[in-house]
Amino acid sequence: MYCEPYPDLVYLFFSSYAPQLLYYSHVPAIVVSLLLSAFILSQNRNDLAAWLLGGISVLFSLWSIMDLLIWTQTDSRLVMFLWSHWFIFFGLLFALSFYFLYAFTTKRDLPLVHKLLLFVPLLPILALSSTVWNIEYFDAANCNAVESVYLLAYTYGLSFLILCAVVVLGLRRILSAHKNERGRVLLAFVGILLFLLSLISNSIRPLFLPTFLHLYFAGHIVHKTFLKLY
Repeated sequence: MYCEPYPDLVYLFFSSYAPQLLYYSHVPAIVVSLLLSAFILSQNRNDLAAWLLGGISVLFSLWSIMDLLIWTQTDSRLVMFLWSHWFIFFGLLFALSFYFLYAFTTKRDLPLVHKLLLFVPLLPILALSSTVWNIEYFDAANCNAVESVYLLAYTYGLSFLILCAVVVLGLRRILSAHKNERGRVLLAFVGILLFLLSLISNSIRPLFLPTFLHLYFAGHIVHKTFLKLY
């Protein structure tokens, strides 16, 4: 099934009908993240924290591309496929952010037990991503997938716990760091914290954006029709 909110769609997701905020909020972030990951890995190939930060940058770029495609595609099958994997990327970004902060501030790898505690809870998200526990059905009227509250609540709850762990880890490392290292640790902590908070704010947007896009498209069509008549 196809829905057609953007009749002049070119290069997968560019359209004069789509709200320009979509592109201003996604495209620069994608480009900067990819360039950042390339620069970091070129300078610190033997550093675990560098690889983790580069991985976060690449994963964030892929997630942003997927998010942009979700809001501009017309093929319901593609929208459902992309939407079903949205929370996998979301959870991984939170887990890798904690892993990076630990490796960067301690200069050590995360212990195996802590890795299991961090990444094993992500398995239910992966296992249920393509089931009705994640996506219940496709809303043809608004051209978007309708999420189940179960995996939604689980993912947000897990992400909140990881965010709390990031705060605890960051504060502990700031208090225990030597004076000459404290600024470095503080900068890493604030950066990761703001990054995760931005992900949370971005995840709230899909709850309201379908209605906004539907109204925007309808108003755009009415405006163009009015201009043609007068």
